[in-house]
Amino acid sequence: MNGSEKPTWASATASEYINDNFKPSDRIAVLVLNRNLGETTQRITTAQKAASPEFQAWLRYKNANGADIYVGMNPLKQDASTRTKEDIETIRHLYVDLDHDGSAALEGIKNSDLVPQPNYVLNTSPEKFQVIWKVEGIAPEEAEDLQRAMVREFAGDPAATDSTRVLRLPGVASRLLATPQRHLGR
Repeated sequence: MNGSEKPTWASATASEYINDNFKPSDRIAVLVLNRNLGETTQRITTAQKAASPEFQAWLRYKNANGADIYVGMNPLKQDASTRTKEDIETIRHLYVDLDHDGSAALEGIKNSDLVPQPNYVLNTSPEKFQVIWKVEGIAPEEAEDLQRAMVREFAGDPAATDSTRVLRLPGVASRLLATPQRHLGR
């Protein structure tokens, strides 16, 4: 995992987050979920297009009209039209979803010798966080094993350990709580 010793926090726009986490040619899944209308839309596109002003304007429009916005954390194969394990091109991120007593769990991660400091911490609602590490050279099975181990160690959500997971996209309002944070360390 790629981490840093001293975390620095700042807000990240959706475009910055996409550009920082993916290569322009990576194919990524963007999920738009409007629970009030019962609408789910998934777009599989390049990171470059997802970060473009036009695509971001569409996401802001959907978000302003009640939709939550999510992004797949691992790039998809060039011919993928779905977001299944078989469609994952490479593992770029490990993550843990902290839904219970998130501040204490986050403090445990910060003080742990088992994991480096995360690259991102997204505050998704009061006391709930998504913690993300950039990685290289990890097989999908190994990634899921590591994520299950982090769930056990840091009391994360056991349902959020698959390599096809979508996480909230920072820089857009959460229907629960806005203001995701970006960890600038590498």
